[in-house]
Amino acid sequence: MKTLRQIIPSANLRIALLLAVLTGSILIVYQGMNFPTMRLSDSAAYYTSSKILLRGDTRSRIYDDKWFLEKSRAFGIRETTGIFYVNPPLASAMYLPVASLDPFTAKVAWNLVSVASLLFLWLRSRDLIGAPSGPGYDLLLLILMTWSIPLLRNLQRGQVYVVMLLLVMTFYRGYTGNRPWLSATSLAILILLKYFGWLFLLLHALERRWKDLAKTVALTVAGLIVSMSVLGTQVYIHHIERLTEAFHTAEIASSHLPCVPALMGTLIGYQENSNPGPRSLPLASLLTLISLAGAVLFTFRQGNEIYSPERKYRFFALLVLSIMFTPLASDHHYVMLSIPLFVYVSSLEWEGVRFWRLPAIALLTYLLIGWFPSPASYPWELLRTYSPFLPLSGAIALWFALVSRAQVVGHGKSIQSNPY
Repeated sequence: MKTLRQIIPSANLRIALLLAVLTGSILIVYQGMNFPTMRLSDSAAYYTSSKILLRGDTRSRIYDDKWFLEKSRAFGIRETTGIFYVNPPLASAMYLPVASLDPFTAKVAWNLVSVASLLFLWLRSRDLIGAPSGPGYDLLLLILMTWSIPLLRNLQRGQVYVVMLLLVMTFYRGYTGNRPWLSATSLAILILLKYFGWLFLLLHALERRWKDLAKTVALTVAGLIVSMSVLGTQVYIHHIERLTEAFHTAEIASSHLPCVPALMGTLIGYQENSNPGPRSLPLASLLTLISLAGAVLFTFRQGNEIYSPERKYRFFALLVLSIMFTPLASDHHYVMLSIPLFVYVSSLEWEGVRFWRLPAIALLTYLLIGWFPSPASYPWELLRTYSPFLPLSGAIALWFALVSRAQVVGHGKSIQSNPY
C-alpha cells in the first residue's frame, strides 16, 4: 500500500494537511462543547438520574416522566425535555463522577472524557485495531473520527457513545489478544449499561469460544445481581414496564431514526397518530428479526474458524449490525462506525482501486459521517419519509463491504494454502 509520503511527496504539503485536519477537529470539538446550556439534550437524563442516585432519592421513580422532569428542573436544568425513557437502570450511574457539578459543567466534564477516549483510541490504534503503519493512515483515522457529524451530536448532547466505542475496542483487544477476562469484562459492562453488544455473544457461540462466553455471561449476571441489590428490584420492574410500553405504543417503529426497526415500521406504512392500535406492529417486529437472522447468517457464511484472518472484518461487520439493529439508534450512535469505516478503507490497495469506486467510497463516507438537512426541508413526500434512513443505507453498504472483504481475504488464504 502507498503511504502518505508516497502519495504526497512534499513534506510542507503533508504538514499543511495535518494542520488543516487538526484545525477542523478542534472546531468540531469546540462547537460540540459550546452547545446552549438550556435543555442540555440527552445529558439532562444522565445527569438527573445520577444526581438522584447520588442523593439517595426514590430511584424506582426514574421512569415516572413527570416526576423525573420535576427533578431535572430542581437540579437546575431549564426547559428540559430529557427523560430516562428506556435506558437500563444501571445507565443512571454513568454520570456519577460528574453529578456533584452543576449541569453544564458536568456536561463539559463528560465531553472531556469523551474527547480523551477518542484521543486514546487514535494514539493506540495500531495496538487496539491493528491499524496499518504510516502517517497517511493515522491522518485518515483522525479525519474519520473527528470530522464527523455523529461526533458533533455526541458532544452537543453529552452522549456516551464515544466511551462505549472505547469499551468495544477494549473488548476487541481482549478478543484478538487471547485475554478472555478483558473481553468478558468489557462486553458485560456494555450489555449492562445499554444492552449493547449482545450480538457478540453470538460471535463467541459461532466460534465455539465457550469459556469466553461463559465468563461474559457470568460477569453480566453478577453485575445484574449487584445492580439490583444497590438500585432495588422495583426499579427493574418499572424498567420492564417501560420497555413493554415502548413496544406496544410503537414508539420504535414510528421513530424515523436511522435503524432497521424504524425502517421496517416505515416500509409497512405504520403511522402512530393515525393508527393507535396497530395490527402491523407484529409484522414490523417479525421483519426486523428475519432481517437480523439473515444478516448474521450471511456474515458467517464462510466459516467460523477462531484464528482465520478474515475474522477481523467479521467482527467489525457485526459491530455495524449492532448499530443498525439497535432500537431507537440515532445519529450519535454512528460515531461508533468510524472505526469499522477506517478498517474497510485502510484495507484497500489504493493503487489498484478503479476510478469509478472512488466516488462510491466518498459517498459511503459521507452517508456515515456527513450532514443532512431536516426531512421537512425536502420538496417531495418520498424524500421527507425516507431521507432519515440515508445514514442507515451507508451502514448497510459498509456491513456488506466488510463481509465481502472477509470473503476476499479468506479466498486468498485458501489459494495460499492450496495453490493447486
